[in-house]
Amino acid sequence: MNAFGVIVSVLLLVFIIASGWKSFKSKKSFSEQQELIERAHLYRYFHMNEAAMNELLNDNPTAPKVVIDGKTYYPLTKFQKWYATNTK
Repeated sequence: MNAFGVIVSVLLLVFIIASGWKSFKSKKSFSEQQELIERAHLYRYFHMNEAAMNELLNDNPTAPKVVIDGKTYYPLTKFQKWYATNTK
């Protein structure tokens, strides 16, 4: 009975370590994570005035955005790529 408990404990430990390792390997690095910017602050990242950024966003509803709890955020990296290909 004692050997059975040791075997079960070792198998459980191996399972926990294996699942932790799997999730550790799949996590994105900090540089791959998306930084979400509120619409009110987006113009600062592109060195524009607020009115020009609002006009750009109103004229281009296809700009990449995420709505969380009714508030609109823009993923910075995706928005930069979109901005580079869709303006001038």
